[in-house]
Amino acid sequence: MFDIHNADKHNKSFAFMTKLFYQSTPFQKTEARRREIMQRKEGKVLGITGGLLAIIAGAYMFAVTVGGLQIGGWGIIYGVPSVFGISDPELIMSAFCLMIMLFGAMGIAGGIYAEKDQLIAGILMIIPAIFGFALLSVMWAPVAAMLILGGIMTIRSGK
Repeated sequence: MFDIHNADKHNKSFAFMTKLFYQSTPFQKTEARRREIMQRKEGKVLGITGGLLAIIAGAYMFAVTVGGLQIGGWGIIYGVPSVFGISDPELIMSAFCLMIMLFGAMGIAGGIYAEKDQLIAGILMIIPAIFGFALLSVMWAPVAAMLILGGIMTIRSGK
């Protein structure tokens, strides 16, 4: 049997539940804030780790190519084209490795700066990832992935 009073109570409770569901609660705001903080922390970790890996890769390349480190007793032969009229391979490779290490330092700086200014920190991580990929291509892919993900997460946490 249909009762008007019960139907009215049902509609009121449904309207109240709908309002509760769609209304922004303090818990939802806290959860969103927690998510932003986690994205910043993850961006910071990815930026610092990617930068450290870049510095390690640059130092290793410098030791192998310029320093003459021979792995297993074998020498590595490499050819370097002339850059800006400079044809000395040691000079070109040392500048190349120095640039890789500077890109790593930029990634670390972006990771450290992630807590203060998210936009600048994200840019400091994304730019070396792109230019490092142009220099090292496939060898740079894991470092670039870490820096790009860290930069994107840091920028998204600042909005």
